[in-house]
Amino acid sequence: MKSLGVLALVLTAAIAKAQSTTIVSIWPYQTFVTEPNLRPPIAALNKTGDTAPGHIIFAQSGRVGAEQAGIITTENGQLLWNSDPTLPKMSTLTPFVLDGKKVLAYWTGISLDSRGDDYGTVTIIDDSYQFLYNITLADPDLQLYGVYPSLLNSHEVYITDHGTFVGLSYDAIPWDLSPVGGPTEGWLRDGVVYEIDIKTNNVLFKWRASEHIQITRSRDPGHSQRSGFGNSSDSAWDYVHLNSVSSFEDGYIISARHTFDAIYVSKSTGNVIWRLQGEDGGDFSLSPGAAFRWQHDIRLERSRGELLLHLHDNENNYTAPYNATTGKLIKLDTEAMTAEEVQIFAPSYERLQASSGGSYQPLRNDNVLIYFGSQPVIKEFRRDGVEIYSYRFGPSDAPTNPGVGAYRAFKSEWKGYPITSPKVSACRNSNGTVNVFMSWNGATETKSWNIYSGSSQSNLKHKAATVKKVDFETFATIPEASFVQVEAIGGCSIHNETRLSDVVAVSESC
Repeated sequence: MKSLGVLALVLTAAIAKAQSTTIVSIWPYQTFVTEPNLRPPIAALNKTGDTAPGHIIFAQSGRVGAEQAGIITTENGQLLWNSDPTLPKMSTLTPFVLDGKKVLAYWTGISLDSRGDDYGTVTIIDDSYQFLYNITLADPDLQLYGVYPSLLNSHEVYITDHGTFVGLSYDAIPWDLSPVGGPTEGWLRDGVVYEIDIKTNNVLFKWRASEHIQITRSRDPGHSQRSGFGNSSDSAWDYVHLNSVSSFEDGYIISARHTFDAIYVSKSTGNVIWRLQGEDGGDFSLSPGAAFRWQHDIRLERSRGELLLHLHDNENNYTAPYNATTGKLIKLDTEAMTAEEVQIFAPSYERLQASSGGSYQPLRNDNVLIYFGSQPVIKEFRRDGVEIYSYRFGPSDAPTNPGVGAYRAFKSEWKGYPITSPKVSACRNSNGTVNVFMSWNGATETKSWNIYSGSSQSNLKHKAATVKKVDFETFATIPEASFVQVEAIGGCSIHNETRLSDVVAVSESC
């Protein structure tokens, strides 16, 4: 990997260039001798307080990023795991606990750009990055995607506390759009909520937005370039745009972006129990600070006896004027039917405007992690709203979308124990010494490396060095050798187990 000094210069130059020109250039990225296909971003970091423990997790995408892949890094930007960037692009990479064990879940599929939509599968992998389950959806009632093998939308990947999956699909259905100025024989893009058994893929619950949310409540103009106005199934009007759903107590909390709604639905009946609307309050009396528009990632929690709702308040769609994006924590009183802000999480040092995506994650020390969606910035705040950490992995030269980002981002005390072997590469210096590079993708617990060397492939009894693990790829120089092998100390799920790399020949020139 490049030296930290060079990285700082490259990063500074790239940021300056991004701020002074509209030319698209790739955000600075890391490279490795042992893993030449991996190109994770170099994060611009700022830490000013005590952060929660954990690693940063997200799936990067966009033309300004050097790769489209799932990424786990330490808080200081050191790579821990990088998915294979040659595989289909993943989205919504999320850590969960399933059957008492930590897992990762993500969406892969096909995007239908002309329809502003996608369909695909959610995959769950274990802490050795091995396949556990594919969650698929087959529903003959869906008109738009009925021909595809799995119909899950990328906007939600959520595993419940009771071990089921909750997700979304979109569907195009014929609809009379004349009440909003559209054609009588128009098309509506409906939002459909599902709860699915992970092991069998059986549908346990289904809910259609069109049966509960009137089209006159939509804030989407219908004639916008993104959504069309429903003249055909291909341009069905995206009137509601569901973008999150999760299980909470006896119901589901659903985010309807284009109606500015947080909707709590009964699990037993599917009826709407209450609706919090971001401008007029809906069923609630809404305080000014609790207002929200074009939101993402609505969740409910109980804390200290209070019912709290939190969300990523985009405050932007895709047109100017662009507003400041924040995270919001809102206290709900479902007897008095009031909603008032507890805290607004706004960046201290910059104004961020996210047109899409975004997430809000409560951390176990009461801090909050906000990811700013189409702006490639992750920030951690204290509960009192003070920003204490920032992680930027893309430029800041566009008002809402600079060309690289993720859908959501998280912090997790993830521990990975790959079943793969470590990688090693070695080359000879002009003075005869040997440079050795070693890494183990996904092994979060590796502490040090033993380096073995010898004159033949079958004779590597000499331990040339033991070195402390430094960064994703550790570097060391050893005396003359023709072959090398490295051994990772730590990183295996069994205590005191070690893992050997292959034996490699030393190349004759560095």
